[in-house]
Amino acid sequence: MKVKCIKGDVLLKNIDSPTIGQRIQLTKTNDQWTDLSKKDYIGTVYEVTKVNYDGGFTQIWCVFDNGSNFAIVPETDDEYEILN
Repeated sequence: MKVKCIKGDVLLKNIDSPTIGQRIQLTKTNDQWTDLSKKDYIGTVYEVTKVNYDGGFTQIWCVFDNGSNFAIVPETDDEYEILN
């Protein structure tokens, strides 16, 4: 399942946060240091937090198979697919 979140006046959709232990793949990001063309970003969720700051947002913390470890934030246009 692909997940997308749009912030602003557009209705948020498909925001079923993954659960701890689920495998996900990052499919889109605006982060300048994450190059999806060079590495696969498939990993395991180890924490999901709802932050009540700056309008509120979700952090999906993952440890990725390629050694990276960071949060996916759907409200910043990050998109991911739940693999299991």
